[in-house]
Amino acid sequence: MTDAELLVVLWPPAALRASAPKDFPARDFVSLVSPLLRSLLDALVESDMSSERGKIMLRLILHELRIIEQAPTYLPMPASEIGLRVAEIALADHRNDLPLETLASRAATSMRTASRRFPEETGMTLKAWRQRARILWAVPELGQGKAIAQVARETGFASTAAFSHAFRQVMSQTPSEFLASYQHDESMV
Repeated sequence: MTDAELLVVLWPPAALRASAPKDFPARDFVSLVSPLLRSLLDALVESDMSSERGKIMLRLILHELRIIEQAPTYLPMPASEIGLRVAEIALADHRNDLPLETLASRAATSMRTASRRFPEETGMTLKAWRQRARILWAVPELGQGKAIAQVARETGFASTAAFSHAFRQVMSQTPSEFLASYQHDESMV
């Protein structure tokens, strides 16, 4: 059990196009919530969204979402049939054993198409997407109490240090820090 909270903000597409900044992401995303964003969302729930104040808060929320860091636990999935095939095969390869050529071949596409689709459809390179997928596969393994070295081996890293480095790049903390915060959160329940 965690004290995680999910906030879903839905806008009709026409309203989003009318209010969003020009560089607002044109795809789904999951965002961390800054203190300002949390306050705006809390205030908006208590306000009349059709009022001038409500409209200003909505626009400010969109601006804030545009600059906030994407949540590290979000793994955007491609939308195309080819992209999804590549993603499914890559997800099944949590050790990252498949070279790109084999991955593309099994997905019945070329390496170039596979590599091009991911940034277009997910906002991440295929390499970065695969790395995040490996780390996200490792998170519940660590949460179940497996040793960091064991999870590093199971995810195909050459060493615990390489795993820790990759984990930090994705999660902004080392596996040890993650486990310490996870165990702290569990003791609070």
